[in-house]
Amino acid sequence: MSPLATTSAIAAFVAAIALTPGAAARVQTTEPQNVYTNNVTLSDQKMTLAFTRVERGALVIFRLRNVGKHARDFQVASIKGPIVPPGKTARFEVNFIDRADFLFTSSGVKVKTLSGKFTVY
Repeated sequence: MSPLATTSAIAAFVAAIALTPGAAARVQTTEPQNVYTNNVTLSDQKMTLAFTRVERGALVIFRLRNVGKHARDFQVASIKGPIVPPGKTARFEVNFIDRADFLFTSSGVKVKTLSGKFTVY
């Protein structure tokens, strides 16, 4: 095979690989893979989460419901959600990219601060 034919064959091979669908695709590991809704009930004395563990990359929609007599906020992984007045609901979203144990808290005026651990595995 002549050098020109070899060069042409290599160029054709490289072009075929470059034009193959998905050849340049890569897995986006930080995109949300699954979406979960976590119902959070806040009261003056306690808070309840539907779950406290989720896999890395998940998008969690926190649906907050305040059944107490005082307004409360909710914070997880240093992301603060809205203040929820008594008898009202609110929501916010967190995309958990890193594996870790994150502190979640709820506080308000004239109520004790509540806390717990949210695990991303």
